[in-house]
Amino acid sequence: SISTVGVREKLLVYRTLHPNLDSGAADQLLRSTLVDSGTPFDAELVQRCLECGAHAKGAEDGRSLLHWALSHPAMLAPVVQWTATLLVQAGAPVGPPEAEAIGAWLAEEGDE
Repeated sequence: SISTVGVREKLLVYRTLHPNLDSGAADQLLRSTLVDSGTPFDAELVQRCLECGAHAKGAEDGRSLLHWALSHPAMLAPVVQWTATLLVQAGAPVGPPEAEAIGAWLAEEGDE
């Protein structure tokens, strides 16, 4: 399983799986990865998409990609944290909806 591979190795795997990802395809892959709430994802895949020109400032169905990542129900805390960091570093907006999602995520993490 790719989830048991180390961070550097995962990034290498995604670079191998997606060697010629142009910005449009990277953007589409990033959106589908974050919006599919039933499928877990790796932060390294998000990193690969951003490396290839995906737009962190994008939105889908009225929600920012950062909001989608923060509210993704199939994700573990370290992956959400790393993904959020990558998106914010790449210019994702952090407005009231994202702040609310961060608060909800922190409250949920505190309950566990």
